[in-house]
Amino acid sequence: MGAGRKPLSSELGRIVEEAYDLFACPPPPDLGVCRFCCMSPEIETDFLNHGPRDLPDSYVADWYFAAVAGKDGVVVHKPIANWIMPKVLDMLARGAEPAYVGDEVVLQRLAAGQQERWSQSQIALLHRFQWAYIDQLPDRDSCVMLDDVMCMFALAGFDTKPMTDRVMSWQDETLVGVLWRNWINTYNSASIWRTAFWEANAPPAQHVWNWYLSEELLDRVTRAALDDNLSDNVKRQAAAVEQVIRDNR
Repeated sequence: MGAGRKPLSSELGRIVEEAYDLFACPPPPDLGVCRFCCMSPEIETDFLNHGPRDLPDSYVADWYFAAVAGKDGVVVHKPIANWIMPKVLDMLARGAEPAYVGDEVVLQRLAAGQQERWSQSQIALLHRFQWAYIDQLPDRDSCVMLDDVMCMFALAGFDTKPMTDRVMSWQDETLVGVLWRNWINTYNSASIWRTAFWEANAPPAQHVWNWYLSEELLDRVTRAALDDNLSDNVKRQAAAVEQVIRDNR
């Protein structure tokens, strides 16, 4: 995900503004990444001279390029995660690219979905961001994949079932359009797009895959393919999505 994305909704903008207030905190004691190694020396020494709102996007991208310090694994310590969270949400909402490797890892580094890490009000805001971000997918650039977005939230600790339920709540035309764009049109192929960032065989990855092949989704697109209330174009897209599902079962 990344290049060429469109700015997102006013709802996301409101959530980001609230995040700058809700996550406001003193600067962290350190950046939580390897020192004097992976980051540009100029960026590393200047990083905390900025507030989160004024932090250049390029600084955030350079920070994501650096390895997490010590034994923290892929998650940075809470002081830096709390401090930088609103800026990361801001970049995602604007369609910027926090991590060059892919958005899938962006919220994982902050453990954004781990409820024990955040206050109830912070968790509520992060869920609002999640739903607003997912609901804007139909309006996004064609290279932004549903699977990538669900993986981004799943790796951060968010439950996948509410995400697939949310997508199933979309209108038929919207659901079919996103799946057709992701699975058939974007790369001129007919296959279920899967990002390489999923943790293989982990429950979140398995849930999403099972949903792609589920009777519930198959029935939904099959009905859409036969629905005379939908345009011929949408019906053709639904039939193509139905065939991809059947081919993978």
